[in-house]
Amino acid sequence: MSTLTSKGQVTIPMTIRKRLSLEAGDELRWTMRADGVVEIRREDATPLSALAGMLRRPKQRVMSVSEMDAAIERTVASRNRPTGKRARRR
Repeated sequence: MSTLTSKGQVTIPMTIRKRLSLEAGDELRWTMRADGVVEIRREDATPLSALAGMLRRPKQRVMSVSEMDAAIERTVASRNRPTGKRARRR
């Protein structure tokens, strides 16, 4: 519970400040919903839309089905090759 001062100030309870990770100087956005509920959000977070385009897309090579089959066969063959001391003895 909080009390409104004559200057229009309210102290946000410690449990709420901790849950929202609020610190002195943080900016808050107040929104009144149609049902009368007031939402308070911290505004110092970077909006997700600001991150768009930060990473380059890797170049993608289009492969045919036969190229994919050949790549799979090479990988399977390389994994089934004997290695180590036993391979040298043969």
